[in-house]
Amino acid sequence: MPCGPNIDTLTVESQAISSSLWSHWKNEAVASRLPSSQLWRSIANQCPDLIWMHEYSPFTLTGLIYSLRKKIPVVVSSEIGLSNAQIFSLSVRIWHAFWGKFVSGHIANCPAACQPLSRTGAPVISAFHAVDSRVFTPADSHPSNSALTFVFMGHLVPRKGLDLLFKAAQRLRELTSQPFRIRIIGKGDEQTLRTLAAGLEIEFTGFLSGVALRDAVRSADVFVLPTRQDAYAAVTHEAACLGLPLIISKYAGSAAAIVEDTTPALS
Repeated sequence: MPCGPNIDTLTVESQAISSSLWSHWKNEAVASRLPSSQLWRSIANQCPDLIWMHEYSPFTLTGLIYSLRKKIPVVVSSEIGLSNAQIFSLSVRIWHAFWGKFVSGHIANCPAACQPLSRTGAPVISAFHAVDSRVFTPADSHPSNSALTFVFMGHLVPRKGLDLLFKAAQRLRELTSQPFRIRIIGKGDEQTLRTLAAGLEIEFTGFLSGVALRDAVRSADVFVLPTRQDAYAAVTHEAACLGLPLIISKYAGSAAAIVEDTTPALS
């Protein structure tokens, strides 16, 4: 939880939506939680001069409705914008475009969100996802491994493009005699991935967090994210702060924010 001399953090319970009408929005930006009366009272007790809400879930919309009633500014932070809208469902796009017309300003959490779906002309500032660089620090020294180690971290789902990584690794093995291995950090369908990676040197660590995660990444040589779709992918920042060079798919929002393309130009 955030802490500081000018920060108060309150935990407020929400109410789950059990109706089947909302079931298709689970894991979507619209979400499936309703505000409680305690949330409304908690906001009122703070007597805010401005409301900052994240996305437009039924839970966070309490802040927008409160701000409209009290005639105070409300800003929203979001990962959805015109250039990545196609990766979200039509219902989510309509929901965002509608509620975005009532906010005073936008905080873009990824490059795509710099162009909000509401198109109202309200001011936008960029505040992309980041990590605490006091915690995510490079190794003081790097082990001299004979095999180059590529590392991936994230959910083991098709969207993350691990099949593409394995195909590229098979091609790399044909082109070079230098030994290399791939370290996969995350949980999911390992068995399918082991089949796809047949013949490659693969290490599956399972889910890691904290010191174990940072050590597993910083001891590698190159971070790879071959994702087919990521609004941002904050793991890119984590790997960069841990001192690794990055190979990132252009379909990760973080690629536009922090990755420099060093591919030689074709003549």
